[in-house]
Amino acid sequence: MKKHRKEKFSDIYDTNLHGWGFNFRRSQLYRFEKYMTLIKQNNVQRNHSCRVLEVGCGEGFFTFQYLSIIFTNVTGVDIASNAIERATAYARSRKKKDKGKNFFLVDSLPDLSAVEGSFDFITLNELLYYLSKEDQQHALKRVWDLCVDDGYLMISVNIGAPPYFTREEITGLVETYFDVVDSADMCIKQYYDHIETKIWQLLEIVQPGFWRQSHRIDTIPKKIARTILDNRIAMSTYNPLISYLCKKILYYMPIRCIDALGRKVSYDKNLSIYVLLCKKRQTRI
Repeated sequence: MKKHRKEKFSDIYDTNLHGWGFNFRRSQLYRFEKYMTLIKQNNVQRNHSCRVLEVGCGEGFFTFQYLSIIFTNVTGVDIASNAIERATAYARSRKKKDKGKNFFLVDSLPDLSAVEGSFDFITLNELLYYLSKEDQQHALKRVWDLCVDDGYLMISVNIGAPPYFTREEITGLVETYFDVVDSADMCIKQYYDHIETKIWQLLEIVQPGFWRQSHRIDTIPKKIARTILDNRIAMSTYNPLISYLCKKILYYMPIRCIDALGRKVSYDKNLSIYVLLCKKRQTRI
């Protein structure tokens, strides 16, 4: 992975909040439940002590979810050293809660040179399109090498125009090394873009500084919000109520509603996240 890409991801995590702008997103839990459905339907968790590798773990949201519910031996790797530092610190703070083992390493695709041993289950979620075509092949070859003979890979990608994939493209790429055994669609990007993000922008208007603390990317709605705030137009007696309702929606939105709303606001049904659960081929094509 190129140096500028590594710096980009380090910058993303250079904040006290979650690397992509929020300290918690309900949509993350929605993703996790989708992953868990595929895992349980296909009996991936044959035994709870199987070794799991999460590539692109960030600050460890999914890592800790896996540990708390289903797996007991999870290794997370990420290109951003500051994200790994936070994940490691958080792991130490909850050591008594987690019955299993977790390890965090600074590493990246396509080489994963710091990763040792073999794994029963590897996750590669929303990462491949950051790589060149050549590195995508290299990355999948490396993952194939790291998988035990009957191991599984779960991979997810955005479906859309380049650098994203069509369903046929990602399936063809993966099937060089793995057999696809199950799949699922998520319209989470639509929910995130059209609903979740807008609620956070509204919070910036009614709760000064909230969005500025939560997200570092300047957008037109943010600039408008900042102008309103600077002119003291936004302050009103209704702000605490609006703020309370927004946070309730963000933190407690029913998981089923997220999927339904995501599909409702989707202008293009092909624009979604496609999740593939795959089993290692004994011989590569």
